[in-house]
Amino acid sequence: METLKQEIKRYGGGGAILLALMTLIAGTLLLTGVAKLATGGYESLLLWTALALILAITSSKHPLNFLGTDTAISVSEALVFLSVITLGPYHGVLFATLDMLLVSRRLGLKASLYLFNISNQTISVYVAGSAYYAASLYLTDHKLTTGTGQTLLEFALPLIAMAFAHYMLQHMMLAIRSYFIGASGFFARIRDTFPWDPASHMAGAIMAGLINYAFHEHGVITTAVTLVLMLPVPIIIYYTFKTYQDKLGEQKGHYQELTSIYDSILEMLAMAIDAKDDVTHDHIQRVKLFARRMGELVGLSEAEIEALKAGALLHDIGKIGIPAYILNKPGKLTQHEFEQMKMHTIIGADMLSNI
Repeated sequence: METLKQEIKRYGGGGAILLALMTLIAGTLLLTGVAKLATGGYESLLLWTALALILAITSSKHPLNFLGTDTAISVSEALVFLSVITLGPYHGVLFATLDMLLVSRRLGLKASLYLFNISNQTISVYVAGSAYYAASLYLTDHKLTTGTGQTLLEFALPLIAMAFAHYMLQHMMLAIRSYFIGASGFFARIRDTFPWDPASHMAGAIMAGLINYAFHEHGVITTAVTLVLMLPVPIIIYYTFKTYQDKLGEQKGHYQELTSIYDSILEMLAMAIDAKDDVTHDHIQRVKLFARRMGELVGLSEAEIEALKAGALLHDIGKIGIPAYILNKPGKLTQHEFEQMKMHTIIGADMLSNI
Protein backbone atom coordinates (compact mmCIF):
# COMPACT_ATOMS: atom_id res chain seq x y z
CA MET A 1 0.00 0.00 0.00
CA GLU A 2 2.84 2.39 0.84
CA THR A 3 4.44 1.66 -2.54
CA LEU A 4 1.14 2.47 -4.28
CA LYS A 5 0.94 5.80 -2.44
CA GLN A 6 4.45 6.69 -3.56
CA GLU A 7 3.61 5.81 -7.17
CA ILE A 8 0.42 7.89 -7.12
CA LYS A 9 2.38 10.91 -5.81
CA ARG A 10 4.26 10.87 -9.10
CA TYR A 11 1.00 11.73 -10.87
CA GLY A 12 0.55 14.95 -8.93
CA GLY A 13 -2.81 16.29 -7.80
CA GLY A 14 -4.49 16.36 -11.21
CA GLY A 15 -3.15 12.95 -12.19
CA ALA A 16 -4.29 11.38 -8.91
CA ILE A 17 -7.80 12.80 -9.43
CA LEU A 18 -7.82 11.42 -13.00
CA LEU A 19 -6.72 7.97 -11.78
CA ALA A 20 -9.35 7.97 -9.01
CA LEU A 21 -12.10 9.02 -11.45
CA MET A 22 -11.08 6.39 -14.02
CA THR A 23 -10.98 3.71 -11.31
CA LEU A 24 -14.45 4.71 -10.10
CA ILE A 25 -15.95 4.60 -13.61
CA ALA A 26 -14.22 1.32 -14.41
CA GLY A 27 -15.38 -0.20 -11.11
CA THR A 28 -18.99 0.77 -11.87
CA LEU A 29 -18.77 -0.76 -15.35
CA LEU A 30 -17.25 -3.97 -13.95
CA LEU A 31 -19.93 -4.35 -11.28
CA THR A 32 -22.64 -3.84 -13.93
CA GLY A 33 -20.89 -6.37 -16.18
CA VAL A 34 -20.75 -8.98 -13.40
CA ALA A 35 -24.46 -8.45 -12.68
CA LYS A 36 -25.40 -8.83 -16.35
CA LEU A 37 -23.23 -11.93 -16.73
CA ALA A 38 -24.81 -13.52 -13.63
CA THR A 39 -28.37 -12.81 -14.79
CA GLY A 40 -27.89 -13.30 -18.53
CA GLY A 41 -28.58 -17.03 -18.68
CA TYR A 42 -26.35 -20.05 -19.04
CA GLU A 43 -25.79 -19.62 -22.80
CA SER A 44 -24.10 -16.23 -22.47
CA LEU A 45 -22.17 -17.45 -19.41
CA LEU A 46 -21.00 -20.54 -21.31
CA LEU A 47 -19.91 -18.49 -24.35
CA TRP A 48 -18.11 -15.91 -22.20
CA THR A 49 -16.35 -18.68 -20.27
CA ALA A 50 -15.26 -20.39 -23.50
CA LEU A 51 -13.84 -17.13 -24.86
CA ALA A 52 -12.16 -16.43 -21.51
CA LEU A 53 -10.44 -19.84 -21.61
CA ILE A 54 -9.16 -19.16 -25.12
CA LEU A 55 -7.95 -15.76 -23.95
CA ALA A 56 -6.19 -17.25 -20.91
CA ILE A 57 -4.33 -19.67 -23.18
CA THR A 58 -3.39 -17.21 -25.92
CA SER A 59 -3.33 -13.74 -24.35
CA SER A 60 -0.01 -12.00 -25.01
CA LYS A 61 1.86 -15.30 -25.16
CA HIS A 62 2.60 -14.94 -28.83
CA PRO A 63 2.56 -11.20 -29.60
CA LEU A 64 4.21 -9.92 -32.74
CA ASN A 65 6.10 -6.66 -32.24
CA PHE A 66 6.49 -4.36 -35.24
CA LEU A 67 10.17 -3.42 -35.40
CA GLY A 68 10.86 0.26 -34.95
CA THR A 69 7.51 0.86 -33.22
CA ASP A 70 5.90 0.39 -29.81
CA THR A 71 3.11 -1.70 -31.35
CA ALA A 72 2.42 -5.41 -30.90
CA ILE A 73 -0.45 -7.45 -32.27
CA SER A 74 -2.04 -10.54 -30.70
CA VAL A 75 -5.31 -12.45 -30.91
CA SER A 76 -6.60 -10.92 -27.68
CA GLU A 77 -7.87 -7.78 -29.45
CA ALA A 78 -10.03 -9.88 -31.78
CA LEU A 79 -11.37 -11.88 -28.81
CA VAL A 80 -12.25 -8.71 -26.89
CA PHE A 81 -14.08 -7.29 -29.90
CA LEU A 82 -15.83 -10.64 -30.47
CA SER A 83 -17.13 -10.64 -26.89
CA VAL A 84 -18.46 -7.10 -27.41
CA ILE A 85 -20.24 -8.06 -30.66
CA THR A 86 -21.70 -11.36 -29.49
CA LEU A 87 -22.52 -10.56 -25.86
CA GLY A 88 -22.55 -6.77 -25.48
CA PRO A 89 -20.38 -3.91 -24.12
CA TYR A 90 -20.61 -4.94 -20.45
CA HIS A 91 -19.49 -8.51 -21.18
CA GLY A 92 -16.71 -7.04 -23.30
CA VAL A 93 -15.66 -4.91 -20.33
CA LEU A 94 -15.21 -8.04 -18.18
CA PHE A 95 -13.30 -9.70 -20.98
CA ALA A 96 -11.01 -6.70 -21.50
CA THR A 97 -10.32 -6.54 -17.74
CA LEU A 98 -9.33 -10.21 -17.72
CA ASP A 99 -7.03 -9.62 -20.70
CA MET A 100 -5.35 -6.61 -19.07
CA LEU A 101 -4.91 -8.47 -15.78
CA LEU A 102 -3.12 -11.28 -17.62
CA VAL A 103 -0.94 -8.83 -19.56
CA SER A 104 -0.08 -6.73 -16.48
CA ARG A 105 0.81 -9.82 -14.48
CA ARG A 106 3.02 -11.16 -17.26
CA LEU A 107 4.84 -7.83 -17.56
CA GLY A 108 5.14 -7.39 -13.77
CA LEU A 109 3.78 -3.83 -13.81
CA LYS A 110 3.58 -1.49 -10.83
CA ALA A 111 0.35 -1.27 -8.84
CA SER A 112 -0.53 2.20 -10.18
CA LEU A 113 -0.11 0.93 -13.74
CA TYR A 114 -2.41 -1.99 -12.93
CA LEU A 115 -5.10 0.51 -11.94
CA PHE A 116 -4.54 2.80 -14.89
CA ASN A 117 -4.27 0.12 -17.59
CA ILE A 118 -7.29 -1.85 -16.38
CA SER A 119 -9.39 1.32 -16.03
CA ASN A 120 -8.26 2.63 -19.41
CA GLN A 121 -9.00 -0.66 -21.17
CA THR A 122 -12.35 -1.07 -19.39
CA ILE A 123 -13.61 2.42 -20.29
CA SER A 124 -12.22 2.24 -23.85
CA VAL A 125 -13.89 -1.10 -24.57
CA TYR A 126 -17.22 0.07 -23.15
CA VAL A 127 -17.18 3.23 -25.29
CA ALA A 128 -16.07 1.20 -28.32
CA GLY A 129 -18.90 -1.29 -27.76
CA SER A 130 -21.41 1.53 -27.38
CA ALA A 131 -20.12 3.04 -30.64
CA TYR A 132 -20.57 -0.32 -32.38
CA TYR A 133 -24.18 -0.75 -31.27
CA ALA A 134 -25.03 2.92 -31.93
CA ALA A 135 -23.70 2.63 -35.49
CA SER A 136 -25.57 -0.66 -36.01
CA LEU A 137 -28.83 0.84 -34.74
CA TYR A 138 -28.43 3.93 -36.94
CA LEU A 139 -27.82 1.85 -40.08
CA THR A 140 -30.80 -0.37 -39.26
CA ASP A 141 -33.11 2.65 -38.96
CA HIS A 142 -31.59 4.63 -41.86
CA LYS A 143 -31.08 2.86 -45.18
CA LEU A 144 -28.24 4.78 -46.84
CA THR A 145 -28.25 2.57 -49.94
CA THR A 146 -29.79 -0.69 -51.13
CA GLY A 147 -28.81 -4.28 -51.76
CA THR A 148 -25.23 -5.41 -51.29
CA GLY A 149 -24.04 -1.87 -50.55
CA GLN A 150 -26.30 -1.58 -47.51
CA THR A 151 -25.25 -5.02 -46.30
CA LEU A 152 -21.58 -4.05 -46.53
CA LEU A 153 -22.25 -0.78 -44.70
CA GLU A 154 -24.12 -2.57 -41.92
CA PHE A 155 -21.20 -4.96 -41.57
CA ALA A 156 -18.24 -2.58 -41.93
CA LEU A 157 -19.19 0.79 -40.42
CA PRO A 158 -19.98 -0.49 -36.90
CA LEU A 159 -16.64 -2.35 -36.89
CA ILE A 160 -14.78 0.79 -38.01
CA ALA A 161 -16.57 2.86 -35.34
CA MET A 162 -15.67 0.32 -32.66
CA ALA A 163 -11.99 0.06 -33.66
CA PHE A 164 -11.60 3.84 -34.05
CA ALA A 165 -13.30 4.64 -30.73
CA HIS A 166 -11.19 2.08 -28.87
CA TYR A 167 -7.94 3.29 -30.42
CA MET A 168 -8.57 7.01 -29.93
CA LEU A 169 -9.93 6.87 -26.37
CA GLN A 170 -7.18 4.50 -25.24
CA HIS A 171 -4.47 6.80 -26.57
CA MET A 172 -6.14 9.96 -25.29
CA MET A 173 -6.12 8.52 -21.76
CA LEU A 174 -2.47 7.54 -22.17
CA ALA A 175 -1.68 11.06 -23.40
CA ILE A 176 -3.39 12.66 -20.39
CA ARG A 177 -1.43 10.39 -18.06
CA SER A 178 1.78 11.23 -19.93
CA TYR A 179 1.03 14.94 -19.46
CA PHE A 180 0.78 14.56 -15.68
CA ILE A 181 3.95 12.47 -15.30
CA GLY A 182 5.96 14.41 -17.90
CA ALA A 183 6.25 11.63 -20.51
CA SER A 184 5.66 11.82 -24.29
CA GLY A 185 2.47 13.55 -25.46
CA PHE A 186 -0.53 12.47 -27.55
CA PHE A 187 0.86 13.31 -30.98
CA ALA A 188 4.23 11.74 -30.17
CA ARG A 189 2.46 8.52 -29.16
CA ILE A 190 0.32 8.56 -32.32
CA ARG A 191 3.45 9.12 -34.41
CA ASP A 192 5.26 6.22 -32.74
CA THR A 193 2.41 3.75 -33.23
CA PHE A 194 0.94 4.87 -36.57
CA PRO A 195 -0.10 3.11 -38.79
CA TRP A 196 0.45 -0.29 -37.15
CA ASP A 197 -1.61 0.26 -34.00
CA PRO A 198 -4.82 1.45 -35.73
CA ALA A 199 -4.30 -1.25 -38.36
CA SER A 200 -4.07 -3.94 -35.66
CA HIS A 201 -7.26 -2.61 -34.02
CA MET A 202 -9.03 -2.70 -37.38
CA ALA A 203 -7.75 -6.20 -38.14
CA GLY A 204 -9.01 -7.45 -34.78
CA ALA A 205 -12.43 -5.86 -35.33
CA ILE A 206 -12.75 -7.34 -38.85
CA MET A 207 -11.76 -10.80 -37.60
CA ALA A 208 -14.36 -10.59 -34.84
CA GLY A 209 -16.98 -9.36 -37.30
CA LEU A 210 -16.31 -12.20 -39.75
CA ILE A 211 -16.54 -14.85 -37.01
CA ASN A 212 -19.79 -13.34 -35.72
CA TYR A 213 -21.20 -13.20 -39.27
CA ALA A 214 -20.30 -16.85 -39.83
CA PHE A 215 -21.99 -17.85 -36.56
CA HIS A 216 -25.23 -16.15 -37.56
CA GLU A 217 -25.26 -17.30 -41.19
CA HIS A 218 -23.92 -20.86 -40.92
CA GLY A 219 -24.24 -21.88 -37.28
CA VAL A 220 -21.78 -22.67 -34.54
CA ILE A 221 -20.73 -26.13 -35.72
CA THR A 222 -20.04 -25.15 -39.35
CA THR A 223 -18.12 -22.07 -38.24
CA ALA A 224 -16.07 -24.03 -35.71
CA VAL A 225 -15.17 -26.69 -38.31
CA THR A 226 -14.23 -24.00 -40.84
CA LEU A 227 -12.03 -22.23 -38.30
CA VAL A 228 -10.28 -25.48 -37.42
CA LEU A 229 -9.64 -26.24 -41.11
CA MET A 230 -8.33 -22.68 -41.70
CA LEU A 231 -6.21 -22.63 -38.54
CA PRO A 232 -2.98 -23.90 -40.20
CA VAL A 233 -2.94 -20.89 -42.55
CA PRO A 234 -2.57 -18.14 -39.90
CA ILE A 235 -0.21 -20.38 -37.91
CA ILE A 236 2.09 -20.75 -40.92
CA ILE A 237 1.88 -17.01 -41.64
CA TYR A 238 2.57 -16.23 -37.98
CA TYR A 239 5.68 -18.39 -37.67
CA THR A 240 7.00 -17.31 -41.07
CA PHE A 241 6.69 -13.67 -40.07
CA LYS A 242 8.06 -14.37 -36.59
CA THR A 243 11.14 -16.13 -38.01
CA TYR A 244 11.74 -13.19 -40.33
CA GLN A 245 11.19 -10.77 -37.43
CA ASP A 246 13.62 -12.66 -35.18
CA LYS A 247 16.32 -12.44 -37.85
CA LEU A 248 15.72 -8.71 -38.18
CA GLY A 249 15.90 -8.44 -34.40
CA GLU A 250 19.27 -10.21 -34.36
CA GLN A 251 20.58 -7.87 -37.06
CA LYS A 252 19.30 -4.87 -35.12
CA GLY A 253 20.99 -6.14 -31.94
CA HIS A 254 24.28 -6.59 -33.82
CA TYR A 255 23.96 -3.09 -35.24
CA GLN A 256 23.29 -1.65 -31.78
CA GLU A 257 26.34 -3.47 -30.41
CA LEU A 258 28.52 -2.01 -33.17
CA THR A 259 27.01 1.42 -32.55
CA SER A 260 27.83 1.13 -28.85
CA ILE A 261 31.46 0.26 -29.67
CA TYR A 262 31.59 3.17 -32.11
CA ASP A 263 30.24 5.56 -29.47
CA SER A 264 32.80 4.31 -26.96
CA ILE A 265 35.62 4.98 -29.44
CA LEU A 266 34.31 8.51 -30.01
CA GLU A 267 34.16 9.10 -26.25
CA MET A 268 37.76 7.89 -25.84
CA LEU A 269 38.92 10.21 -28.63
CA ALA A 270 37.10 13.10 -26.97
CA MET A 271 38.75 12.26 -23.64
CA ALA A 272 42.16 12.16 -25.33
CA ILE A 273 41.59 15.63 -26.82
CA ASP A 274 40.36 17.00 -23.48
CA ALA A 275 43.36 15.49 -21.69
CA LYS A 276 45.74 17.28 -24.05
CA ASP A 277 43.97 20.65 -23.79
CA ASP A 278 43.86 21.84 -20.17
CA VAL A 279 42.56 25.32 -21.07
CA THR A 280 39.19 24.22 -22.50
CA HIS A 281 38.63 21.30 -20.14
CA ASP A 282 35.25 19.50 -20.67
CA HIS A 283 34.53 21.83 -23.61
CA ILE A 284 33.77 18.88 -25.91
CA GLN A 285 31.26 17.32 -23.49
CA ARG A 286 29.49 20.67 -23.10
CA VAL A 287 29.27 21.09 -26.88
CA LYS A 288 27.82 17.57 -27.17
CA LEU A 289 25.18 18.38 -24.54
CA PHE A 290 24.22 21.68 -26.18
CA ALA A 291 24.13 20.06 -29.64
CA ARG A 292 21.78 17.33 -28.44
CA ARG A 293 19.41 19.80 -26.76
CA MET A 294 19.36 22.08 -29.82
CA GLY A 295 18.67 19.08 -32.05
CA GLU A 296 15.72 18.11 -29.86
CA LEU A 297 14.39 21.68 -29.86
CA VAL A 298 14.39 21.95 -33.67
CA GLY A 299 12.77 18.53 -34.02
CA LEU A 300 15.59 16.44 -35.46
CA SER A 301 15.14 12.66 -35.64
CA GLU A 302 16.97 10.34 -33.27
CA ALA A 303 19.43 9.34 -36.00
CA GLU A 304 20.14 13.00 -36.83
CA ILE A 305 20.69 13.81 -33.15
CA GLU A 306 23.15 10.90 -32.84
CA ALA A 307 25.05 12.23 -35.86
CA LEU A 308 25.05 15.71 -34.32
CA LYS A 309 26.46 14.33 -31.06
CA ALA A 310 29.20 12.47 -32.98
CA GLY A 311 30.11 15.70 -34.77
CA ALA A 312 30.24 17.55 -31.47
CA LEU A 313 32.60 14.96 -30.01
CA LEU A 314 34.91 15.14 -33.02
CA HIS A 315 34.77 18.85 -33.86
CA ASP A 316 38.12 19.52 -32.12
CA ILE A 317 39.88 16.28 -33.05
CA GLY A 318 42.41 18.26 -35.10
CA LYS A 319 43.90 19.57 -31.83
CA ILE A 320 45.74 16.22 -31.64
CA GLY A 321 48.08 17.65 -34.26
CA ILE A 322 48.74 20.92 -32.39
CA PRO A 323 51.71 21.10 -29.97
CA ALA A 324 50.67 20.93 -26.32
CA TYR A 325 52.63 24.09 -25.39
CA ILE A 326 50.41 26.09 -27.77
CA LEU A 327 47.15 24.53 -26.53
CA ASN A 328 48.02 25.13 -22.89
CA LYS A 329 49.85 28.45 -23.19
CA PRO A 330 48.51 30.69 -20.38
CA GLY A 331 49.22 33.98 -22.16
CA LYS A 332 48.41 35.46 -25.56
CA LEU A 333 49.50 33.46 -28.60
CA THR A 334 52.02 34.89 -31.03
CA GLN A 335 51.01 35.35 -34.66
CA HIS A 336 52.90 32.18 -35.61
CA GLU A 337 51.31 30.17 -32.77
CA PHE A 338 47.86 31.49 -33.67
CA GLU A 339 48.34 30.37 -37.29
CA GLN A 340 49.32 26.93 -36.03
CA MET A 341 46.26 26.83 -33.75
CA LYS A 342 43.98 27.61 -36.70
CA MET A 343 45.38 24.58 -38.50
CA HIS A 344 43.47 22.25 -36.14
CA THR A 345 40.33 22.70 -38.26
CA ILE A 346 42.15 21.60 -41.42
CA ILE A 347 43.83 18.69 -39.63
CA GLY A 348 40.46 17.56 -38.22
CA ALA A 349 38.80 17.80 -41.64
CA ASP A 350 41.56 15.68 -43.19
CA MET A 351 41.30 13.08 -40.40
CA LEU A 352 37.52 12.75 -40.81
CA SER A 353 37.40 13.03 -44.63
CA ASN A 354 37.29 9.25 -45.10
CA ILE A 355 34.64 8.55 -42.43
